[in-house]
Amino acid sequence: RTQRRFTQIINHRGPRPRLFPEQPYDGWRGTGQEITNRLVQLIDWADEGGGTYYRDLSVNLVRAACTAPAGPPRSSGDLLRRLDRNALCELWAGHERATQVMAFKVEHVDACRQRYAAFFDATAGQLDGRWAFEDTDCGYLLLNELLYGEETSKLGRFLVEDFKQYLAARKQAKQRVLLIVDEFSAIADGERVARMIEVVRSYGGAVVLAVQAYEGMGGEQAAARILNAAHTVFLHAIPDPELIVRAAGTRLAIESSYQHERGLATDFGSARQQHQLRADPNDVR
Repeated sequence: RTQRRFTQIINHRGPRPRLFPEQPYDGWRGTGQEITNRLVQLIDWADEGGGTYYRDLSVNLVRAACTAPAGPPRSSGDLLRRLDRNALCELWAGHERATQVMAFKVEHVDACRQRYAAFFDATAGQLDGRWAFEDTDCGYLLLNELLYGEETSKLGRFLVEDFKQYLAARKQAKQRVLLIVDEFSAIADGERVARMIEVVRSYGGAVVLAVQAYEGMGGEQAAARILNAAHTVFLHAIPDPELIVRAAGTRLAIESSYQHERGLATDFGSARQQHQLRADPNDVR
């Protein structure tokens, strides 16, 4: 419904917006290293313990598939064909890295391929389209959780990473760009997204994040970084606003007190200046 309304508004003003998933997105622009960085966002890797070994192994496999001398993959099918030990050996034959590629075990390559195959099966070619951010004046990318299921957050991370690369390498230097992320909590991913918020201004970009709660910004540290990087905060009614209303600062107010004895005023009192929150948490509630 929101996508249709967006389309009506934009069409009324002239440009024709690109609409995802109705129009599949091209997720294969850029260099092999850029595509590698994008693809790494698709897997929920382990950050500690023995699982980090398999993370590093899979990253090396994806990098080998994307940075081969023949050039990077330009579709999901191309990537999956490359994630095969024999195919990788052929891609790197005669190159100085061929020995490293041949050291990959068949079972490790197959395990990595299955993880990516599961994602690309769920997205069903929606990242093998013909347009990307640089091809349009405006677009609406609808990530339907009912359609993509648990892959929704991964798809969101992939597109956010591509947006960062678009800003840094593919956008015209003087062009200004606005990215609006509704229901940001569905794709919030801690430090990586917080870092994007901190640096987009350097590349002529601006970001609007809409979340339901403080915790929806990817964790406490990420939320604090995002709030510190944000120049404007709109706060609507929420039941637990204290961490956010502090961003509005305080104001000095006079607090008065009066003495009484057995319910009768004594004509004595005091007043002092006190810092009070500019936005009253109970007003927000």
